[in-house]
Amino acid sequence: SLPSATSAVLTSLLIKRVIIMGGTSAVSQDVEDAIIALGIITTRVSGADRGATAAAMADLLVAPATSGGFAMYASNTTTANCLGTASATNMVLVVNGNDYPDAMVSAPLAASCKAPILIAGSASTATFVTANASKVGLVRAIGGTSAVSAEDLTAATTAATLATPTATVTAEIGSGVITVQFSQKMSA
Repeated sequence: SLPSATSAVLTSLLIKRVIIMGGTSAVSQDVEDAIIALGIITTRVSGADRGATAAAMADLLVAPATSGGFAMYASNTTTANCLGTASATNMVLVVNGNDYPDAMVSAPLAASCKAPILIAGSASTATFVTANASKVGLVRAIGGTSAVSAEDLTAATTAATLATPTATVTAEIGSGVITVQFSQKMSA
C-alpha cells in the first residue's frame, strides 16, 4: 500500500507525474491506483528482468519530450568533465544488476552527468546501446571489474561503435551516369 507519509509528500510537493519502476510484482497495482487517486499521472516502466527494466527507463529518458520522454539525448547532454570527459557527449553508465550498492550510489552521478544507467551483461543493454549508437559517445562502468567485467564493458562499448560506412561506385561505360551506393543510410 502507499504509505500515508509518501502520499502526504506527493501532495505537498504538488507532484504531477510519478514514474513507477518495475512491474506489478515489484510495485503493486494498488500503489499505482492510490497515486492516481491523488490526481497524479503515473508511468510504469518495466521489463522482463532488471536489465530490460533499466533499458526501458533509458528508452524513456532519451525519448522525445513530445512523446512523453525526457529528450536526454536531444543534444550532447553530458557535461564536460563528468567522469573525466573532455567535452560534452552523451554517455551511459553500466552497473552490476545483482549487487545494488554501485547502482544506488550511481543514481546522483547519472543525474548530474545526464546519463542513463544500464545493467552489465544484459541483452537489453546491448539493444539500447546499439539502437542509440549514433548518439552514445561514451560508456562508463561503475564499480571495478568484479562488479562489471571487462567483457561486459567491452560488449557495451562495442554496441556503441558505429560501423564505418562503405560506398560502392559503379559506372556504365559510354554513359555519363555513375551510381554510388552506401552500406548504410547516410545523413548530412
